[in-house]
Amino acid sequence: EKVLGCTFSHRAAALFKRRRKWSLRQREISAVRITSQVPHAQDLRNVRDAVMAYLVSLGVDVGVSLAYGVPINFPREAPSHRSVEQYTVDSSDARVSLRGEFGCRATDIIPANTVIGVYTGHCFFNDEMFAMIEMMIAPTDGVSRLKAERDVESGIQEFTRFNRQSKRFDGPAAGKGELLMVSSFGDDQGVCGRINDALVDVYDSNELVDDGYNVICVEAELQGWPFLFVCTTRDVRAGSDLRMDYTGYYWERIGEMKRRLDFVQL
Repeated sequence: EKVLGCTFSHRAAALFKRRRKWSLRQREISAVRITSQVPHAQDLRNVRDAVMAYLVSLGVDVGVSLAYGVPINFPREAPSHRSVEQYTVDSSDARVSLRGEFGCRATDIIPANTVIGVYTGHCFFNDEMFAMIEMMIAPTDGVSRLKAERDVESGIQEFTRFNRQSKRFDGPAAGKGELLMVSSFGDDQGVCGRINDALVDVYDSNELVDDGYNVICVEAELQGWPFLFVCTTRDVRAGSDLRMDYTGYYWERIGEMKRRLDFVQL
């Protein structure tokens, strides 16, 4: 099963179906609900309108769902905005560790409050990570396994708001401390997972490259299920790199993984 460019583990798929049935019984809950906080410079209504406009561009008839309380007919794929592309970070980029790696940039002017696309990949609970196909086919020696784990971890985004409110739904994560997340690792279709941080040195500095951040990850529940939409926070010039704040917690986790790899390779 694939929905808006996302695949699901067995448990995540079962919860997805239960959540959709639950949301249809809750008439006071909107079919599209922004659950994450947005910067003060952005109006929550504008962000919701941007998500709605993106869904309509995919042929999703949100109006029918809102009017009659019927399930949203989600498409399998979630194409990115026509004015973004994947590219290889130049050797002159101030972010030395990113040189030669993939990035994402605008090919034309993109207005503020525009959805770039969905952060696509594989949805699963944190204790299912080692059951991911990419992990299962990884070489069995310790260093190679750790590298595979690092690659999966590096593409992970958590459904933070959804997980904080886990006690309000009847899923396997309720009250057990399990976290729902999505990893872009192995996803060759979506470009949102190629968006990098603006930090010059993610491990040793708070300095940002010129212009800083220009997109955010917005968590939105569509009939009870969370998806992550990448939305511009301001106008983005043609040729500009798209940059998102991955947060200190993310880099602490990746840094710990890096230290483990360095240790076993001594």
